[in-house]
Amino acid sequence: MPSPNGIKAVFFDFDGTLHFDVPSGREFFIDYVATLGIPISEQDRQKAVRWEYLYWAESDDLNTDRAAYPEQDAFWINYCARQLGALGCESGRAALLAPKIFEYMGLHYKPENQPDPAAATVLADLQRNGYLLGVISNRTEPFDEDLAKLGLAQFFGWTVSGSDAGVKKPDPAIFEYALQRAGVSADEAVYVGDNYYVDITGARNARIAPVLVDRDRVFNEPDCPVISSLAELPAVLQDIAARSENKKTGRGY
Repeated sequence: MPSPNGIKAVFFDFDGTLHFDVPSGREFFIDYVATLGIPISEQDRQKAVRWEYLYWAESDDLNTDRAAYPEQDAFWINYCARQLGALGCESGRAALLAPKIFEYMGLHYKPENQPDPAAATVLADLQRNGYLLGVISNRTEPFDEDLAKLGLAQFFGWTVSGSDAGVKKPDPAIFEYALQRAGVSADEAVYVGDNYYVDITGARNARIAPVLVDRDRVFNEPDCPVISSLAELPAVLQDIAARSENKKTGRGY
């Protein structure tokens, strides 16, 4: 049966939204850097995390680095240097420390990957209430097996990767491709993701209502609904639907 509130489809980002690493790579990196005598304030941490999100938003810096460092180890050593710079480390010192930190990460970073604790319950409820559920990811390869390993594959009718659509988020074309797959219009869909620069900007450019998953409250006063867990999503969907209905009827905004 159709969902009762005008929203027919809910699209999700995959990495960082439906599942995440514990500890995160950035937490492990920053904690190790602090042991090297580099003073890091909470403000520095938050700034570096926002930089990381922006960098991976198909930024000019990312595309420049992909071209300049085609060899994987060289790319990640350079990335370590960039991340040190985002933490306020002087560029010369960052260049010297980057290879050491890259080696340490490779040897010692062994995270546990886990789904959002509320994911299965919330997705089952949404599915039971008639929502069409899909996943939109910038991964270049299919990730259905990874969804299955997390115990979440049964909730989704389809997935879209960057290779499927021929573009990556935040390009609105990948969202428009997903709308076609789901057979719904933009005003009948909601998109849920953890990277403001990729997910929120991209969804908005495709005229899809966005919801930001910000577990650590990294983004300062984002201009969209924010949740710290997928457990909060159903209430937010109801609020988005009510706002949409008010716009249609002229009640409120």
